[in-house]
Amino acid sequence: MASKTTQATSFYSGLSGKTLVDSIVRLNPIRLLGNPVMFIVEITFIIVAAMAIYPQAFLPVANVNEKTFYVKVAINLLITVWFSTISDSIAETQAKNTASSLRQLEKEVLAKKITSASNERTVALTPSTKLRLGDQILLDKGDIVPIDAEVMEGIAMVDESLLTGESTPVRKASTDPLIGGSKVITDTLVARVTVNPEDSYINQMIRMVEASKRPKTPNEQAVVIVLISLTAIFTIIILALLGVSVVLSLGPELSVLIALYVCLLPTKIGARLPSIGISGFARL
Repeated sequence: MASKTTQATSFYSGLSGKTLVDSIVRLNPIRLLGNPVMFIVEITFIIVAAMAIYPQAFLPVANVNEKTFYVKVAINLLITVWFSTISDSIAETQAKNTASSLRQLEKEVLAKKITSASNERTVALTPSTKLRLGDQILLDKGDIVPIDAEVMEGIAMVDESLLTGESTPVRKASTDPLIGGSKVITDTLVARVTVNPEDSYINQMIRMVEASKRPKTPNEQAVVIVLISLTAIFTIIILALLGVSVVLSLGPELSVLIALYVCLLPTKIGARLPSIGISGFARL
């Protein structure tokens, strides 16, 4: 019950005027080409809407006295597609909010940069944004790790809960990685910076969350293949039924066949697939 309440709260928190407008813009058939199931549903909506406006053009597979029925079918088809686009819009809005939260972790801090001169180590306070790959830094108890690094000397416990969700402090020793934004809670470490500021772990996460075009995961690719296969099979079945009905003069009703077609299609999976991918990155 708590999980459902959280999901509902998350859904409504993503609703806004901008989100609703964006979901309507996404109804553009060109933008739905990447989601074959919902693209086909929108095409069927256009066909049924045309039948409601001018049924005479669809004789003998339409009835001029069934305009009201055609309007009802068209509305249901449009709502089905809109459910997909609004889910996608809400998921993307929540992802952007997540990116904003990640940016709060990307605060500039003063790092203790180690410099060597005349075989002596000196420490100079340096803004974390000025650190570069290969720089050495000193991390004392209570310090925030300014940037992704690798432990060179020392053993300490590090709190990475804000970044990884792991509530238990993690033991770090020589060659272990440190994530920028984590906190040293015991002892002292000497570490070597492993990235430039623009390539840090947090920056990569922000880019992934914000990316409107991202590579599909293997699971998503597999699901898309299954959706396309099922859609092709059901398309052949419906076209065969329509052809046989016309040839045998059985008085086929195109809108009913379209309704059957959409019921057979895996519309629920097709509608949620884009938002699942975005929500996954946001949750990560």
